[in-house]
Amino acid sequence: MTSDIPFQEAFARLKVQFLKGAEKDCATILELLDRPQLDVQELIQLRFLVHSLVGTAPMFEHPELGQVASAVEQAIYEATVAERGLTEAEQAELRVAAGHFAACHGRVFSG
Repeated sequence: MTSDIPFQEAFARLKVQFLKGAEKDCATILELLDRPQLDVQELIQLRFLVHSLVGTAPMFEHPELGQVASAVEQAIYEATVAERGLTEAEQAELRVAAGHFAACHGRVFSG
């Protein structure tokens, strides 16, 4: 019979690594979200960063972070595919998603 302890220890180490990387990525995301306008390259960078969180945050027991990252991604998706700036409606949707992202970031990384 095998023990789950080595797996649990490995998972705990991976979770710490994830949180360190995610905290850096989130800082970049928040910096981008704080700008009044994003050019196409910044939108693509933002989409890449949030897309990464959408998949990894739930695996490391932070599903809400994945959900708010998904909302940011949905707000900018069409613009990044078309390689254009955001429309007024997309900009408004992004502002709402950004607020939720910032609040979730505070809950995840404040403790």
